[in-house]
This record gives sequence, C-alpha cells and structure tokens, in this order.
Amino acid sequence: MKEQGSKLIIKASEIGQFIYCPVAWHLQRQGYKGESPALDRGLEEHSDMGGEIDTVTKEEKKERVGLFVGIVLILIAGLVFLLWQVFFS
Repeated sequence: MKEQGSKLIIKASEIGQFIYCPVAWHLQRQGYKGESPALDRGLEEHSDMGGEIDTVTKEEKKERVGLFVGIVLILIAGLVFLLWQVFFS
C-alpha cells in the first residue's frame, strides 16, 4: 500500500491477500517478512513460472512474425502469378 499525495493506493494483490488472511496482510504492512520453507519454495516456483511465461511470450512473438512473413510471401507469389498471366498469356 502506498500513499501518493493525499491518496491511499491499494494494489489488487493486497486486496486478495487481505481477503485470504487479514492478519498476514497487516503483518506485511508493518514490515514483517514471513519465513518458512514453503514460502521460499513458493517464491522459487513463482520465479520459475515467470521465466517460463517470458519464454512462451517470446516464442509466440516469433510465431506471429513467421506467420506474417509467410502470408506476405504467399501474397507476393500470388501477385507474381497474376502479373505473369496478364503479361505473358
């Protein structure tokens, strides 16, 4: 939670945390950092998942570029074919 000028800004993740456990939300606001093997494992899994999401996003972008290039090449081939038919038939 941040204060910006006179406005209090609450993140959506804070709302979810408060709904799940108001005590944990309050402790985190007070600066308490939870410690447990499960928390460490969860943070590591989230980090790994973030890396996987980045990889998938990059691959999807490559696929979109490849699809665009393929469509452009098909259109060029069609245009060459049509021009060939018009001028050489």
